[in-house]
Amino acid sequence: MGMAPRLELRQSQSLVMTPQLQQAIRLLALSNLEIESFVAEEIEKFVQTPVMDASGSPHRGVLQASDLDAWSPTWEAPEQTRYQGWTVSKTSFWGQGPVFLQQLQLLDALGLADIEYGSAEYLHVAIEASKLAFADREAWYGDPRFVHVPRELLSAEYAGERAGLAHAVGARPLQPDRDAPGLRWRRSGVGQSRPHSTCVAIDAASAAGGR
Repeated sequence: MGMAPRLELRQSQSLVMTPQLQQAIRLLALSNLEIESFVAEEIEKFVQTPVMDASGSPHRGVLQASDLDAWSPTWEAPEQTRYQGWTVSKTSFWGQGPVFLQQLQLLDALGLADIEYGSAEYLHVAIEASKLAFADREAWYGDPRFVHVPRELLSAEYAGERAGLAHAVGARPLQPDRDAPGLRWRRSGVGQSRPHSTCVAIDAASAAGGR
């Protein structure tokens, strides 16, 4: 058995270096290339190295230096929700950051704070909330610059209605459907339909029953 990694608490403003970072700094110091071009070329070189993926075969990545040359970062306001007195911020719907915000809203609606920590019921509620939130991710998330993403997904009202799908044994199969409670904007014709997806998880009650 391998030994667990040694964890060390770093002091503020202490210096942490890795061999890869040292090599990058050394190459920058010896190169006359602009930093942006150097970084783009190194990333392309790394991405073009075949690695094993979910297909079972090694493949190269598709990102190229020219993609990075044409890209620049932007500023955006975070998505936010309130939970137990805290304001929690995540990235927008172009990634899966808002899933966590939906999970918190669902946990609040399902009364997680009143359930014994670590109990079977506690784990069951946490898992069901995750299933529901990830099902919404598959159905509705996308880059807001190109697709309409309903703001109701992060509302307490929607979380309360969605929480009704979580039952004592397990939520029903969680294909996000066109009749999902709370998505009134969809019934009024705003937005687009997305392909159905299924989010599968084994919860505590199912595991205990051997199913």
